[in-house]
Amino acid sequence: MIEIDCATIRKIADDIIVLENKDDVDIELADAVQINEAYEKLANGVPVYSILNSAQSFNNFSKDAQDYLARTAPFVQANLLAASAIVVTNLPNRLLAKFFVNFYKPAYPIKITANLQEAETWLKDVKKKKLRDRV
Repeated sequence: MIEIDCATIRKIADDIIVLENKDDVDIELADAVQINEAYEKLANGVPVYSILNSAQSFNNFSKDAQDYLARTAPFVQANLLAASAIVVTNLPNRLLAKFFVNFYKPAYPIKITANLQEAETWLKDVKKKKLRDRV
């Protein structure tokens, strides 16, 4: 587990990382860089699947942080983020997540889900599809 200023980041499986932002924190570019560094450390050079669990928090992401996490983070550019699910349980977070997905168009598959179980199931399905596509 890695604790940074804005979040706790941990592995729940060999290839699944969960990011839980601290409540009521504005995520700036410097925070996004810390997130990237934590993902690089936990992934150890191997592609991983990510869950942003915002079920218990409300956060604003700056424009620069969103752009960085969607496309320009070294972790993303190295294709180490295989897919990401965003868990939201309230309308404000759902609106922010939809804006992020539709406006920034992340360079990886992404889905907004209502709970952790749905997120994990979707990520496992994406992983299976990627493995089938390789054959």
